[in-house]
Amino acid sequence: MTIEETVASVKFSFKHLIAALVVMLVAVALIWWVDSWSEDDKRHYAVAKVIIDHIAAALVIAAVWHTINEFFLKRDFLKIHAEFKNDVNEKLVNMRMILSNEIGSARKDAKLGLIDTFHDVTAFSYSEFIAHPQELTVVLSDGYNWVSTHLDTLRARIQDPAKKTKFFLVHPESSMVQVIALKVGQDPEVYKQKIISTMKVLAAEIVDGTNLKIFGHFGIIHHALYLGDRLAVTPYYFSRKKRNPPVFVFEKGSYVSRVQLDLNDLERESKELSAKCTS
Repeated sequence: MTIEETVASVKFSFKHLIAALVVMLVAVALIWWVDSWSEDDKRHYAVAKVIIDHIAAALVIAAVWHTINEFFLKRDFLKIHAEFKNDVNEKLVNMRMILSNEIGSARKDAKLGLIDTFHDVTAFSYSEFIAHPQELTVVLSDGYNWVSTHLDTLRARIQDPAKKTKFFLVHPESSMVQVIALKVGQDPEVYKQKIISTMKVLAAEIVDGTNLKIFGHFGIIHHALYLGDRLAVTPYYFSRKKRNPPVFVFEKGSYVSRVQLDLNDLERESKELSAKCTS
């Protein structure tokens, strides 16, 4: 409660106290006046005396109750009101801080281009991501599981001559095959065959006019990447244990532009593989 509110409350209480005292004086005056009657008047006006006594008693009770209400009950009410007001103000301050932080985070996300997140890759739908963009670039390690899972959608895309599709996979002859195989807990030759199997699966969907390119890169990628009308990124975990990663979705902007430049460099560093590879 502010100083002005406290002063106003005290002034208000004194006004009510004066009113209570006036009522009390009126009651005392009535009692004194009745007591001053003669015995004959008291007998003659017995009914009036009873009424006046009751009125005086009622006035005394009202004055006492009003005083108690003003100085005790109202004080407690004002205290509760002040605590409630302080609590509300504190929560409003906290809400303003939270909103300010959220707005700040949103501005940072906007600069980065982040528009959506999914806590688990299974909650993210790749279908529209694959089907709609005119150009799609996919960067994976071996890619076998992902390609097999989304083969129906990929088939329609690969067989549409108006759409361009690029895949970057680990080159089957890369020295990194042994490193990645060790990381995922597989025999290097088995892992190499998984890469070749991915190429075979994609090659089986080729028709006249297909615009599909497969590149073999010679490094280790730390996340899977899917670039179409938007960019989706799924980070890889460090251990051998399989876990579902989250997905981060970006609209085209500063970060996506840098990713596109990086993919251009990756293409120059990679070797184009034959989509008809059967070895």
